Parts: sequence; structure tokens; C-alpha cells
Amino acid sequence: MANKTKRIFKRILQYTVIIAITFLIVSAGATKVIYDFCFPRYESPETVLNEELVKLNEERAQASFYSGENLLAGYLYSPADGTKDNLVVFVLGMNAAVNDYLWQIKSFTDNGYGVFIFDPTGCGSSEGKSAVGFSQILLDLNAALEHAENEENFGFERIFLFGHSRGGYAACCALHFGHDITAVASVNGINSAMEGIMMPAAKVIGDIAYTNYPLLWLYQVSLFGTEAVNISAVQALEESKIPALIIHSAEDEVVPADRFSIISRVESTDYITEIPGFDTKNKDSHTGILFDNDGKANKELFETVIHFFEKAADAAENGE
Repeated sequence: MANKTKRIFKRILQYTVIIAITFLIVSAGATKVIYDFCFPRYESPETVLNEELVKLNEERAQASFYSGENLLAGYLYSPADGTKDNLVVFVLGMNAAVNDYLWQIKSFTDNGYGVFIFDPTGCGSSEGKSAVGFSQILLDLNAALEHAENEENFGFERIFLFGHSRGGYAACCALHFGHDITAVASVNGINSAMEGIMMPAAKVIGDIAYTNYPLLWLYQVSLFGTEAVNISAVQALEESKIPALIIHSAEDEVVPADRFSIISRVESTDYITEIPGFDTKNKDSHTGILFDNDGKANKELFETVIHFFEKAADAAENGE
């Protein structure tokens, strides 16, 4: 009887192990398929630009560089006043290309800032069969900053970072890699790569999505390495002590202000944090915050960012 019980227990154990291994294999395969599906290549839609933006693009210089094996389309926009004091490295959000942010670029150049911007891997005019994954933007930005450094910052004295959404995450996280940055501004930024991945899943199926957290983490690590996946925006800000302006729409429908966002994780008083009430019809939307009612850049938002950059530059000049 005892031997029969042992055999039954052994068989149950064997079946349990087989089922568990099968479940892991199927889950891992499903994780890869779903993850890759979420990051397809993004092609810029054909748009008709007005004369101001056509002129803006005609006067830009090519500043392409490699991120891994892919050549990324980079562009350098010169300040309207011809000065070479301040350069903004502008980091895009998900499913976006440079032409989607031309009014915002013009806001900087009209105020005496140069802009270095690029289409991320798998987007717009850049190479790449897909956008790869959430942390790819951080690798792309790091490559962009290394390229700028090799080019002696294109002749500019100071470098600022500005990012929106996934770009806001990358702009803050890039401080972890020790680049010489004067200040950073993040608008509607996500705090970390894992939060960026878990956010859409949790919205659809709730917190049960976290049961797949380990496999998602492992797959991202296989793509980008542990450092890129584990670093969070708030961690990088706290390590670097670089002046940071963290702005988030109060009712952002894509990245909730109270969850997953940088602003929901910030505790230090060393940063300026705002949930602004800009007077635009889309003031609370994820991308609408960047625009005024006339379709051009949100004047109040960019005045806030530029004023912050000026204060940071003054403080750096005075050794504060």
C-alpha cells in the first residue's frame, strides 16, 4: 500500500513538473509574441507642412548616428538668433517621428536654443525593422549623447534634455550614464521600463497582469541588458542631482499622473514638479499638453521649460 501511494505521489509530481514547464514555455513564447507585437515599426504619415515648418526643416542640418547596428536619422536645428550657448536634446515619445514635434522644436529655436533630435530605432527615417521595445529609446538617447560629445556638442556650450512620454523617461534615465547635462525637463513621463510595459496590460486586465512580471523582465533584459531595464527616472534623478522639471497633465489618459508616472514617484524637494492647468482645450491629454488651441506649441508650457533652463544655466555659471 505504501509503495502504491509512493508511485501515485511520484506520478503526480512528474505531471505537475511537466505542466509547470509547459506553462512556462507557452507563457514565455506568448510574452515574446505579444511584446514584439506592441513595438512595430512606425512610419511617419504624409503631412502637409505650412511655410514656417517647411522653412524650419529646410534649414536643419543632418546629424545622423548609429545606435547599435542601426543608423538613426538625426537633425540639428540652429537657434533663430544664431547663438551657440544652449542645445536641447529632444527625445520623442512612442510611435512618433521628428515631424510630429516641429512646432515644439520651433519654440526652442525661436528662443535661442539649438535642438538636436532624432527618429528612434524603427521609426520614421531611421533604420530598424521594429521599435524593438520600451528601453530602446534609452539606448538610442545614450548613443545620441555620445555622438554629440564626439562632435564637441556641435559647438554649443551647454546641453539640456527635454522628453515627452517615453522620451521623458529616457531624458531622466540618461542622467545615470554620466553625461554632462545642465538640466532636464520631462513632460508626462513614465518612470521606468517595467512600468511602461505593465501599464497597458494592467489597464486591460487589472493587477493580474503582474503574474507575468518575471517573464516580461527577463525578456526585456535579454534585449537591453539589466542596467537599461532596471534604472528608473526617479533613481537617476536622485543619483545625479541634476536640476529637473517634472510636468504632468492632471488627467493624462495614457500615463496616469497618480500611477506609473515620474511625478507619482518623486519625493525629493530638489525637483520642481507641476501638474499645470494650461489654458488649452487639450490641457489634460497626454499629447495635447504640447499644443495650443491653434495647433502650434503650447506657449505657456515652453515658456515654463525655457525659464527653468535659464535658471539652471545661471546656477551652473555661478557654481551653485
